[in-house]
Amino acid sequence: MVFGKKYVDGDLDNRGFKAIGKEVEHLAATPNLGYFFPFLGAIDLQGLTRRLKDLSKVLDEFLEKIIDEHAQSHGQKQSTDFVDTMLDIMQSGEAKFQFDRSHIKAILLFKNNKMTSKKVNSQSTASKAADSKFSAEAESILGVTFGSLEAVKA
Repeated sequence: MVFGKKYVDGDLDNRGFKAIGKEVEHLAATPNLGYFFPFLGAIDLQGLTRRLKDLSKVLDEFLEKIIDEHAQSHGQKQSTDFVDTMLDIMQSGEAKFQFDRSHIKAILLFKNNKMTSKKVNSQSTASKAADSKFSAEAESILGVTFGSLEAVKA
């Protein structure tokens, strides 16, 4: 588990994880008229910008909740998970750049999306290569070796 515990639909929003995921997929696949006709972009005729901002707020609040829970119980837990590792990196200052909560949220969102995709699709050689590439890039950017991310998926 990446987040340290399992969350239920009510933890995210009254719509639930599956509905939020489907809405994100739908909005990502919907062509935005503002891209083709820039003068229409400011009007937001389709309501895409408004809906994306709403989803962004819901996901941001959820990820903030996860980070806050881990920060509050940081020294009390017997085992550490991926979020604890990211918090340790942030607090240690070992990263080669200013590593903050927004970076943790981005990594969690990427990692959770990747794990969800793997549950839906069987794990292929390409996804294993992408996982090792992600690990290598994260280690080179952060300047910290946190080992294989395979253990986080358990």
